[in-house]
Amino acid sequence: MLDEKSKHPAHKDIEAFDVEAVNSAKVREPLYKARVKVFPKRATGKFRRLKWILMVVFLGIYYITPWLTWDRGEYVTNQAVLVD
Repeated sequence: MLDEKSKHPAHKDIEAFDVEAVNSAKVREPLYKARVKVFPKRATGKFRRLKWILMVVFLGIYYITPWLTWDRGEYVTNQAVLVD
């Protein structure tokens, strides 16, 4: 669309072009695709069961070992496993 200034250029040898802004609302497209929703699904099988069994065993060891005691003498801590 030519506005009033471009219809009457300052110099008669300059050609005026009818242009539209690249980022105008009519031309603009969204920059990103809409997010695809992800839904959790229950996993089953022998490896999933093995994972849960190992997790229970190792977490049990992790949480129980600080309470295991070992009599090592009068001025030494009695805790069998020291976790730092």
